[in-house]
Amino acid sequence: IIMPPGVQRKAVSNRLTDHGIGVSFADDPVQSIGISFSLKPDVILSNQEFTLISGFELANMLAATQVTGKIPFALMTSHDDLSSSTTHAGSTIGVIKKDSAFLDNISNYLRGVSLLAPN
Repeated sequence: IIMPPGVQRKAVSNRLTDHGIGVSFADDPVQSIGISFSLKPDVILSNQEFTLISGFELANMLAATQVTGKIPFALMTSHDDLSSSTTHAGSTIGVIKKDSAFLDNISNYLRGVSLLAPN
C-alpha cells in the first residue's frame, strides 16, 4: 500500500488483513519503488495524489521494469476523471474508487486479480 499514514491507510490495511493478505507500507511513491523491487508483492495499491510523482506516473515506472512489470497495480482515488482501467506502459492500471463503498471496492478489485476467492 502506497499511502500516507492515517485513518484510510489503517482501514485499507485492516480490510486486507481480514482477507489474510500480508501488508507492507510506503508513505510515498519514491520510497515504494525500492520496496516493490525487494518484496515483489502480489499486488500494489497506491493513492493517485502525491507531491512529486502521481500514482499514475508510479504505475508507469513500475510497469516499465522486468522486476515489477507484471504486478497488478491499482490507483485509489476519489476523482471521477479516471477510467475504470487505464492501459499504459504495456499493463493495465486498475482504479479503486474512494467513495462510500471504498473498502468493498478494494475487495472487488482483489477478486478481479484473483487474490481473493469469489463470494
